[in-house]
Amino acid sequence: MLPNSSSSFLGNPGLCASFSSYGSNFTERSYLRSCGTNSKKLSKVATVMIALGSSIFFVLLLGLFYILFIRKIKQKAIIIEEGDSPALLRKVMQATENLSDQYIIGRGAQGVVYKAALEPDNILAVKKFAFAHDEGKSSGMTREIQTLGKIRHRNLVRLEGCWLRENHGLIAYKYMPNGSLHDVLHERNPPHSLEWKVRNNIAFGVAHGLAYLHNDCDPVIVHRDIKTSNVLLDSEMVPHITDFGIAKLLDQTSTSTRSTSVTGTPGYIAPENAYTTIKGTESDVYSFGVVLLELISRKQALDSSFMKGTDIVNWATSLWEETGVVDEIVDSELAGEFSNSDVRKHVTKVLLVALRCTENDPRRRPTMRNVIKHL
Repeated sequence: MLPNSSSSFLGNPGLCASFSSYGSNFTERSYLRSCGTNSKKLSKVATVMIALGSSIFFVLLLGLFYILFIRKIKQKAIIIEEGDSPALLRKVMQATENLSDQYIIGRGAQGVVYKAALEPDNILAVKKFAFAHDEGKSSGMTREIQTLGKIRHRNLVRLEGCWLRENHGLIAYKYMPNGSLHDVLHERNPPHSLEWKVRNNIAFGVAHGLAYLHNDCDPVIVHRDIKTSNVLLDSEMVPHITDFGIAKLLDQTSTSTRSTSVTGTPGYIAPENAYTTIKGTESDVYSFGVVLLELISRKQALDSSFMKGTDIVNWATSLWEETGVVDEIVDSELAGEFSNSDVRKHVTKVLLVALRCTENDPRRRPTMRNVIKHL
């Protein structure tokens, strides 16, 4: 039964009624709102809002899915395709019997090197380097490998293939029959005969390779571990710098303790790197100066003939300051060539370049382009 007066609904703002059901009496001065018209309007707004919210949620869900899964799949694909192809890796593993110790031709701080004879005229050297956990699969490391793979220069080792695994990486490059400059200078018995022209050509080639890394690569590549064992010699004694960029890769993928340590090899490390882990091109220049001193004197960076605590830089600098002549520093094998005054002058000039490169103050060292001009 309907109430006699619309005033009976005062104080109930939430109530509504369908006016068409009760005739015209309710339409005059009604205190009730119409349920029919407003509820339809609210229903349309609610529908639009729900649809819009669902769409936004779906888009966000797709974005999250892409970040978590699709990008990871793409990243793995890049890593698998690194280097030449999985076929080359299979050949390498077969040639070395899954990296058996009998194929090891060198060991160093940055890894183990294997000799892989794929064919009589196709021999590779394969370096295995370790990194912490699975950090080697970072996109940063992939970009570094891609950059290194594109580098082409006569005096830089060319990457033939690169593969990343759970806790190690493999880098393949052409095998160099004359081994490293360290081997030629210090390990051969009897010693390998090296006339000045050959030594100078080696110095010149290494300088060109470093100048390319420092000036013609984008981004600039600092080697971080220049030394005679990282200079490989082909059948014609042309030098090829190896391991460029590898020190940085290992630094990026190592544990926090290791990454804060000084990278490089004792005897070749620039003085400023004793208190900073940031290495600029100046540190490579210093290390190159040490290599020059080894080429001139045939003494090692930390030679057993030096007094305790003395390295080749201190030894050569002291002798030069005391005598002012190159005779006390030069390898005795070169003494026979000193009858030619031009050779003596040139060796002296290269010695002065080496001493400039190994200045304590990195700001006083020449750039590699300047080194080339002086050589």
